[in-house]
Amino acid sequence: MVPIQVSRTNISIIIPTWNSDAYLRTCLSSLTQQTLQNFEVVIVDNGSIGFEEGKTTLEWPSLNIREVSLEENKGFAVACNLGAQAARGEWLAFLNADAFPEPDWLESFADAQKEYPHAGAFGSLILQETHPNLVDSAGDVYNISGAAWKGYGGYPVSEVPSNQRRIFAPCAAAVFYRRDVFIEIGGFDEDFFSYFEDVDLGFRLNVYGYQCIFLPEVRVRHVGSASTGKNSDFALYHYHRNFIWSFIKNMPEMLLWLYMPVHILANMLFILKYLKNERGKVVIKSKIDAVKGLGKMLAKRKIIQRDRRASVREINQLFNKNLLAPFLVGRKLRRYNKNKANHSK
Repeated sequence: MVPIQVSRTNISIIIPTWNSDAYLRTCLSSLTQQTLQNFEVVIVDNGSIGFEEGKTTLEWPSLNIREVSLEENKGFAVACNLGAQAARGEWLAFLNADAFPEPDWLESFADAQKEYPHAGAFGSLILQETHPNLVDSAGDVYNISGAAWKGYGGYPVSEVPSNQRRIFAPCAAAVFYRRDVFIEIGGFDEDFFSYFEDVDLGFRLNVYGYQCIFLPEVRVRHVGSASTGKNSDFALYHYHRNFIWSFIKNMPEMLLWLYMPVHILANMLFILKYLKNERGKVVIKSKIDAVKGLGKMLAKRKIIQRDRRASVREINQLFNKNLLAPFLVGRKLRRYNKNKANHSK
């Protein structure tokens, strides 16, 4: 396919990296194949071992690359926000170093976004790199307990609805935000460091009256947690601390008190769940640290709720209301795979 120049959209692709050089090469190679070439690349290195500033620019002369280098790992949220500050495009496309876009990724987005002038964010259909027929994420699902998970994660692509539609939040592994909106609502919360920051940002987008749209034709293949490990204590800690903070910050007051008992119960059940597999200490520490940080989150809450533009009803319609859903996501997937295996015999 011959690359085309499209002037209707200027895109800054922001790639936060941390010890992910091998994946970054594949990611940048995929960007050279894009059918839409009206974009820049901003690489933000989070203190990687052996990172040489300027080397990537020399190795990929066909890409318009700029680099931001940090002396130490400041976290995913900080890296993304620094990338946004350095970016010049109308759209900020955040892309993980271990995410590899299809050749028409940018062009498909540029065509689709015209239909949604009031949307603040667009999510890609993210597929598993090792099993490209399986979904990594089709947008984030948010439960009334405050927990969230990847929509259709682990299911075949054929199970994902083919229509463009509103979702709660896009997955930040491959997402497009309107630059002016991203800046208006404060970008990623840097106190989160890593994990759940895209859910939190999506929540704020909805609170401020912006929609998040899922585009199933805009596709990326993703390795997933290449730097931190999919089941690491690091990931577990930050997820369970940050989902409390996001709930406290963003939930409108009427819904906050309505769903607070569910939130507390879910936290207790998560602790019991991980105590059984000897990872309870990590989760308990995450909850203790979440409580210690509530003062800062409550201060942020005042600003967010003061500036809320969406109605309580509209926000409430975006939630998954199955009380047990956060604990049944994996079981449902296993049951689906078992039934599929039985039918194939």
